[in-house]
Amino acid sequence: MSEASWSGRKVLVLAPTPTDPLDFGNRKRIHAVCAALCRLGAEIHYVHYASEMEWRRELPVMSARAMSQQWTSCWTVAPSRPLHSAPAGSHHTVDEWWDPAIGEMLKWLFSVQSFDAFIVNYTWLTKAFEFAPRGTLKILDTHDRFSGRKELLVENGIAPEFFYMQEPEERQALSRADLVWAIKEQEAIFFRSLAGSSVLTLPHAEVIQPVSRNAPAEGILRFGIVGARNHINLVNIRNFLTSLRSYIEKTLLPCEIHIAGSCCDDLMRDRLPPYVQLRGRMPDLIDFYRSVDVVLAPMTFSTGLKIKVGEALFLGKALIAHEHAYEGYPETHAFQHLASLDAMLAACRSVVRDPRLIEELEAASVAAAAATARLVNETLDRTAAIMNEVRPGTVIVMAIQDVRTDSLRLDHACEVARYLGHLAPVHVLLTGSGLVEFDEEALRRLAGMAAVIIEPALAPSRDVITQTLRANRIPQSSLTELCRNRHIGVWFASPPAPDLAMPKRSDIPAYLHIAAITAYGLGECWNGFLRRIQASFSQLCVLSSYDDPLASAARLLPGIETMRAPGVVKGHQSQALKTLKRAQPRGIVVLAETADEPLVALTLDILRWAGRDATRVVIPDRQARAECMGVPVLGQENFIADMRRSRVRPSAVINTSASASFELLQEMLDRHGIPSLDLFLPQGPDSSHGSEGILGSANRLMAAIRSDFPAHLCRKPRISDSSLIKEAGWKLVWLRTMARRKAVSGHVA
Repeated sequence: MSEASWSGRKVLVLAPTPTDPLDFGNRKRIHAVCAALCRLGAEIHYVHYASEMEWRRELPVMSARAMSQQWTSCWTVAPSRPLHSAPAGSHHTVDEWWDPAIGEMLKWLFSVQSFDAFIVNYTWLTKAFEFAPRGTLKILDTHDRFSGRKELLVENGIAPEFFYMQEPEERQALSRADLVWAIKEQEAIFFRSLAGSSVLTLPHAEVIQPVSRNAPAEGILRFGIVGARNHINLVNIRNFLTSLRSYIEKTLLPCEIHIAGSCCDDLMRDRLPPYVQLRGRMPDLIDFYRSVDVVLAPMTFSTGLKIKVGEALFLGKALIAHEHAYEGYPETHAFQHLASLDAMLAACRSVVRDPRLIEELEAASVAAAAATARLVNETLDRTAAIMNEVRPGTVIVMAIQDVRTDSLRLDHACEVARYLGHLAPVHVLLTGSGLVEFDEEALRRLAGMAAVIIEPALAPSRDVITQTLRANRIPQSSLTELCRNRHIGVWFASPPAPDLAMPKRSDIPAYLHIAAITAYGLGECWNGFLRRIQASFSQLCVLSSYDDPLASAARLLPGIETMRAPGVVKGHQSQALKTLKRAQPRGIVVLAETADEPLVALTLDILRWAGRDATRVVIPDRQARAECMGVPVLGQENFIADMRRSRVRPSAVINTSASASFELLQEMLDRHGIPSLDLFLPQGPDSSHGSEGILGSANRLMAAIRSDFPAHLCRKPRISDSSLIKEAGWKLVWLRTMARRKAVSGHVA
């Protein structure tokens, strides 16, 4: 295995069991997985939901101290609800045992640091995945199959215990993960039939450490059984002892059966023959394994993998097992997978008659352990590859200079990420060059919505970006390289810089929204800009909030599709909308292409003459600050920032610009119901206006003022919250994106 694949990776692990002491199979399993990742260079940050046995009554200080030394960090969540409650119906629902206290811990952990992978142990804790941010690989370690568990127990005369669910609930749990680990291939096959998530087999593996065997007293061979105290173990062991009694009575087989583990607490109440010895709970099971010659695994029914079988294999012990007990491990000897208890007893007789078979079985165990370890390494390698790869999804292309707190493009990008993120992973490709200054708060906001990738030209800023996001590694890729993957779409939230390397006729569809692209001025000829993107992608869809001249120009170009859709879907991720909702109305804002246009001065004169308060002039420049006739002139970002700080928004807007530079800002204002007056009717993208147009605009403004401006205007807001929700454009994008995902992956989640 390549250690570089996990080296430096931060892994968060959630489990309902401690990793000290290792006196139960599930504890051994979780510890073994975490220890393997540590050996490969990963950091383990362990979240222990204290729900088992001694942790319910007290805080086991020694165990807590040991766990803090095992892992990079260890956190304990105290239960805030009754534990292991019976189901409300016939079966448990998937989240019936969920504890909100776990969610509070995860909220905090994910807010203060980032993790490359999040491993959740058991399907009944998968609600935890809802707290993981994008970019964190969500791994479910199932341990066991819980659908059909109740029926299995009842069939074997055991009252339903612990957790059990039905297949639809288990399907829901599996679908929450990016990757599912099944503990044996038999369960992996079943999980693949339920969910579309990737399923890999990760059996239990420990370090191979063969133990020496003490010589038997008086030549009588000792067979050992280890079991924890649960009904499944007890029924299986008792069934075996019943068969054993009958077999020994017939054959007088000279042997001893030694049983260790907490199962002895119940077995001591049984009337057992003298050749069965109960060793009870042992502080160190290694001593038990040294004291027996052959380990027995007489489990004829159960769920999950038998950890005690793996324990015997990795200790190099001779093993005789029922075929069900051995499921999930490589077969290296016929005695490891026998079809019945009678067959197991016959194998025991063969070993008693020829003790040389013990060495043969010990060698077979070591071989099986080595094969199991190889399978575990392959699965962890494949998991690392999945974690490292950019998974197919939507790629948002955005200039790092546009990732700013009050940027309208950032609002748009976050909305796209939130909307399309329900379908597939969303990645944002940050473009730029060299060492750049950026807004750390805004970058963290964007990273919470999409996985960040940087363009190679930004490599000098990579360390700073990585540190800002508290990440261990930020992937680096060009747009051309990303387009070689089977993504479902490329979305331009910023105009691509002239030096940005574009792919050559990728079959991935491209999207852009006029409102975002023109938020601070287009910077180049509109038609040439569209043709540049069209030359790189097989499909180009142009969205627009309004039926403006740029949308009309795009509609005339062959091979380009246009549709109406707002710049933001529902506005949940728009800081501009939140700012408007919190502010109080006061004054009139003038939107202008430049502050020195004659119409701007004339508009301010008329407003002053009419006694109206013109509070600000807003121009497309990102962060401009100046004055015009005593009125502050602000760029769009500073305008939004001023509203956020002062909590004052305009009571009305006068738009003197015929360009599409204010389309997204106008959408925000319209959406909030702020009345607006256009002094120029929309014209072509390169149009200019003479003195006749200025005079006509002045007359319109005067007429509006005489009509009790702004109570009665030439038009009402063109967009409202209710109309946006019903807007068909985003629905079309959703359907086409879903169809694209189905085409590239073969299924729709």
